[in-house]
Amino acid sequence: MTTHIYDFLEKSLIKFSEKTAFVEPFAKERKEITYKNFDLFSKKLASEILKTLGNDEPIQAPVLIILPKGIDCLISFFGVALSG
Repeated sequence: MTTHIYDFLEKSLIKFSEKTAFVEPFAKERKEITYKNFDLFSKKLASEILKTLGNDEPIQAPVLIILPKGIDCLISFFGVALSG
């Protein structure tokens, strides 16, 4: 059963790693990202958040995301969720 938002990504990553996960068709330049790269960037962001807050004893702190709708916003959302 999928209980965490990241569970959804992990299941999709196993099945569709090289397939397109998200597309920004109306951006100045069309942007798209595969499940594999989306997972990679989300984990990198989560790692940076934990580094900033302290890996040894991470604290629960709100993270404000102010981005326009798009792939970067989704990566941020998943990265924050992964960081705890």
